Amino acid sequence: MERASFEALDGFIWHNGEIVEWCEARLHVLSHSLHYGGAVFEGIRTYHGRMFKAREHFERFLRSAELMQYRIPYNVEALEAATYTAMQANGLAGDAYIRPIAWRGADFIGIGSPNPQINVSIAAFAWTMPYTPEKRENGVRLAISEWRRAPAEVFPPQAKSSPNYAIGTMSWNSAVARGFDDAVLLDTNGNVAESTGANLFFVRDGVLYTPTADCFLAGITRATILQIAESLGIRTVVGKATVDELMQADEVFLCGTAYEVLPVSAIEDRRYDSGTITRKIRATYRELVGSFG
Repeated sequence: MERASFEALDGFIWHNGEIVEWCEARLHVLSHSLHYGGAVFEGIRTYHGRMFKAREHFERFLRSAELMQYRIPYNVEALEAATYTAMQANGLAGDAYIRPIAWRGADFIGIGSPNPQINVSIAAFAWTMPYTPEKRENGVRLAISEWRRAPAEVFPPQAKSSPNYAIGTMSWNSAVARGFDDAVLLDTNGNVAESTGANLFFVRDGVLYTPTADCFLAGITRATILQIAESLGIRTVVGKATVDELMQADEVFLCGTAYEVLPVSAIEDRRYDSGTITRKIRATYRELVGSFG
């Protein structure tokens, strides 16, 4: 069953310091960030009514705005309190998804944006897991995208901003049109980077590898997975990875706020099993978030 448009949902959104009707949380068509990019956002999961890694997410939210050359007029504590206000207004006491977003307003139209008006909204709504239970258990199929991640000197990769995700949308759409579930993006030198909206890990000969986050966002879930691997005594290597090394892997998985730990069953025509290390890390992550609350 297809979900109704988010625009048509009932409920409330925290917008610029107030709770407003869901349908009233709008931006003007001449908003600077709509025309020139620059919106920053987060995706946060709640488990049993509490946000997971809230401080890390909101600290990154503020840092992303600074990288995009503006300041969000709220601190971490105010944003956390606003989120729980939005959750309470929507009756969300269990698992939910939180989407904070900030953007430059419509006070100036042009490439530059001197002293912009900054808008901040926080939406909270019931969570629906991506993909079918079968794919979440046995893995998704990935294509290799023709689009590549830009180097850090072209655009700041650690800003979780709308311009950084345009290439992900293009790559995901192309992959799905070819019959895949998602895509792997490479860097400008042809090394493995990430998927369209999640970080990537692979296992070879019992060693866990993940690419260096020098051209893509170093995710909060990625950091959690590295901590889990250390706690489990799994040897981990963070560094450059070639496509050949990825194709020779024994196991591959994606990780992110939405995906949690998601096995990969194939990349192009190369197939993988959801092996021991993937299962251990996924089980440990589920225990971590399951006990949270």
